Amino acid sequence: MGQYWEMIAHERLESRGNWGKLAEALSGHEAFSLVCRLAVPVAASRAPPAHGLPFLFSGSAPNHQTTPSTTSSTTATTRACSLLRVPPEIILLIADCLDLSPLCTLNSCCKALTRILRPHMYARFHASLAPWANTPLIYAGCAMASNPPGIVTRVPSWAGLPEKVEPYWRPARDESDMIRPADMDVYTLMQYLDPTTVGRSLHAPGAVCRPRPGRGLVEFPGPNVLTLTRYYPAGRGWALRNLTKKHYVYAVVLSSMDGCGGGGVDRPDAVHQYGFSLGTLVSIMTCWSDDDPGYPVGVKHQADWAGDCFDIVAQETLTAAAAAGEMWVDWSREAWNLMMRIWDDEENGL
Repeated sequence: MGQYWEMIAHERLESRGNWGKLAEALSGHEAFSLVCRLAVPVAASRAPPAHGLPFLFSGSAPNHQTTPSTTSSTTATTRACSLLRVPPEIILLIADCLDLSPLCTLNSCCKALTRILRPHMYARFHASLAPWANTPLIYAGCAMASNPPGIVTRVPSWAGLPEKVEPYWRPARDESDMIRPADMDVYTLMQYLDPTTVGRSLHAPGAVCRPRPGRGLVEFPGPNVLTLTRYYPAGRGWALRNLTKKHYVYAVVLSSMDGCGGGGVDRPDAVHQYGFSLGTLVSIMTCWSDDDPGYPVGVKHQADWAGDCFDIVAQETLTAAAAAGEMWVDWSREAWNLMMRIWDDEENGL
């Protein structure tokens, strides 16, 4: 039957949901969707862009017509006028209770509300970018029974788990068959703690917002955020960084046909003509399971980057790190060779 795989950020208690069998996940869009969780916008994009952000959170296309009809405009204006009767402090308290999607809609109702809500909306939007940058990631197989090297299971104080519990995948035979939560692998622990599932496809609504114990609201940008050239301009030397092992991989090299950048695309969401991206590389290199599926050929079930931290940044960030004396290794060619071996293997059928 094989096993199912799921990308987890266990320290944030978040998951990308069940991606299915390994070969299916790598050849689909799920791995690509990791990019918008890791891509850090360029430093020059801190100021709000000229236009609003509704399409990022509605799941619609960037060129979606957001101008309301005359009737809906009149209704919205009436409601906005009613809301403006309360002090701005109350409006901001209401905004704190809204997800980004309805907050963007409310911001667009009238100029008076825009003046109050726009700084608040963009502050939250910027805070939602690159939510998984610099957090350990594991592409966990459902047969995972041990943690990758350096990863320690931590049970949150609010979890309220008993001293010993049954393994979630089978009933315990007796007391000696019970296990302590702290002895679980992080994937098993997450099943008990009900992780936040962060979107399941590129067509899902862009913003996911859910309260977590002790953390308040958790918000995530949708894949459409990568179309904002102010935040993610092309031609800036975009690269995936393994912050744990100090390796980096240029997007233009990974997406090229010769492994040297020829025909490649210099964008964080660059995709090779075979269909793989920087997100696919992270998935392959963070696999961890205690059962080797043996397929696809060339993919390790206990990969070298499992539990490492990542981000996707522009060249100036790489240059600044080197200027600070950090020793980084260009792993672009090795990454390209690995991906080509996997995709060129006829047995894999990718």
